[in-house]
Amino acid sequence: MTPPEDKNFKLLDQTFPKIADQLRIRWGTAQFRSYLQGLEQDNGIEHRMGFPGDVMLALMAVGDEHDRQFPQFIPQEKWLS
Repeated sequence: MTPPEDKNFKLLDQTFPKIADQLRIRWGTAQFRSYLQGLEQDNGIEHRMGFPGDVMLALMAVGDEHDRQFPQFIPQEKWLS
């Protein structure tokens, strides 16, 4: 299944095309969520400025759509009470 070519992917294509390509490659796989989470976390290896607000919202929307289509890849919380 291919990712939706909606306004969120269009924005990512315009602003961060390499990230958009990597999300497409991982679409429908368990690696999608870990790649997306890696974008959100500062690993301390390199200085990151963060994403502009509209790009962050687009990344979150793309992640939500992936979760909706592929709930089997949503990470399960370890520490549920």
